[in-house]
Order: sequence, then structure tokens, then C-alpha cells
Amino acid sequence: MTKQIQIFSTEIDDKKIELFLRSNYNCVMFQSFAPAKDQLILADISITYHKYSGVHIWNKEFAWKPMYKQMITDEKLFYVSNKSGAPLIEFRKTNWGNNTSGGIYREKSFAASKSEYDLDKFDKFYNDIVKWIKKNAKGKIKYCGINCYYLEDAWKLFADSKRSQIIPY
Repeated sequence: MTKQIQIFSTEIDDKKIELFLRSNYNCVMFQSFAPAKDQLILADISITYHKYSGVHIWNKEFAWKPMYKQMITDEKLFYVSNKSGAPLIEFRKTNWGNNTSGGIYREKSFAASKSEYDLDKFDKFYNDIVKWIKKNAKGKIKYCGINCYYLEDAWKLFADSKRSQIIPY
């Protein structure tokens, strides 16, 4: 089971999310996959191996030690192997190519493993991020019964695309 919020954001908005996180928390950000182990940790949230790669946010206030493995495929990409049950929040970037929202996700229950950190405190960390997103969203649209929040630059992009569809008399 997960808790999540759907968002539309651009690279400019993603940088604002990153600035909020790095300014308020001691966060490390991992991308889902990378060609080298030392490229898994991101110095910049916008530079990922794949344009729409998931980013995993670890607030170092919560005890955890990432473990790395390499895939046994032709690409031999590296990944963090012990994400399940870890104190991570996943940030998925908006895929503008197919108009798919991004989002912020967290596991809500850790039935498979005993957590070694304070789940209530972790929930507060997640909720702080959600509050920041809602406060900074410039628009909200309901798709299939789910609220999707548009951050500032994404809202401008959305509004501009709607204006271009208006045909004058």
C-alpha cells in the first residue's frame, strides 16, 4: 500500500522541489538505474540516466544503509537493491511525451519487514513534502477522480497549450 500525490512538473519545477528538500532536510537522492555505481547518487535531480527515471529521496535523519547491485543484462546497470521497506520517498517525473503525471510516493505499510526508524516521523516528512506541493501548486485538475497538482511552470505550459487550442472567430 502506498500514499501518493499526483503532480505535473517541469524541470524548472523539479529543481524547486529539490531546493525545498535540500534546504530543509539532509537528503540524498538516488536515481533508479545508472551505468556506474557512483552515478546513482544525484547531485542534480534533473540529470538522470533516463529522462523520466524515478528518483528516490532519502532523508538521512532515518537510519538506513543503501546496498548496490548490478543487473545481469546487456546494459549492466547499477541500482539500489534494498529499497523495499527503506525510508525512501519516490519522486516520479512528469512524462510530457505521453502526458502522464509524475508523483510523490511512499510505502504506507511495511508488512514484509520491521522498520528500524520512526514511521510516524517519516510520515510527517512525507506530509511536509505534500503540503509544500499543494501550497506551491498553481492549478489542480481532477483526472479519473484523482487530483493532479500543477506546479508553477507546468501550469504555465498547460495553460499555454490550452490557449493554442482556442480558434478565434
